[in-house]
Amino acid sequence: MNCEAIIFDFGGILLPIDYQAVARSFDALMPGGNAQIYSQQKQLPVFDALERGETSAAEFLAALKEIFPDAAEQQLQDAWNSILGPMPAERLTLLEKVRKNYRIFLLSNTNVIHAAHFEQDFKERFGQLPEAWFDGIYYSYECGFRKPEKAIFDLVMLENNLDARRTVFFEDTIANVEGALQAGIPTVFVNIHEGQSTEDYFDAGTGLLHNEKLRTDLRMPSFS
Repeated sequence: MNCEAIIFDFGGILLPIDYQAVARSFDALMPGGNAQIYSQQKQLPVFDALERGETSAAEFLAALKEIFPDAAEQQLQDAWNSILGPMPAERLTLLEKVRKNYRIFLLSNTNVIHAAHFEQDFKERFGQLPEAWFDGIYYSYECGFRKPEKAIFDLVMLENNLDARRTVFFEDTIANVEGALQAGIPTVFVNIHEGQSTEDYFDAGTGLLHNEKLRTDLRMPSFS
């Protein structure tokens, strides 16, 4: 395909995510050590509400306090942020090269607490916010929608006048892959749990897509 634009998921695709770390952190706050309130596949409704911007950080932490009554607010916030790894500098270098060839966008299911955490990390380590590396950024809590809802994909496509036939979405959660396909966007499922990575799909020197790899792994929506 003649690609003109790339939409990247954030956590997993660009920013390292550790679901086991956040599970351990919450377990440590739970008497008996088996909280089971958050995973890649399933989460409590309050997490979805936070990602849609339907509840504030204070309301979210108050809801967690009901589950973990003995935990301090800072402990709850630290546990929630433990899912986020540091942004690899080499991945930003790759994005700079990719952006010379394509328009690039970030589409993330995230929330006000996590955004404050990774934005501070970006400022401290790289001197700039994530916006410096993209032509547009879409955070679910600011949009009022979250993946895999069609509305959030439509928002990115319409606001930027993107042609779905010339756009590729990179995602590591299968439900969101299916949502993108239903929205008409060709999508690559990067199975990070089996050792795949975003770097597999780009030339490290030029930032161009590896067309042969793309042809093998690209999932096409029904319009194609």
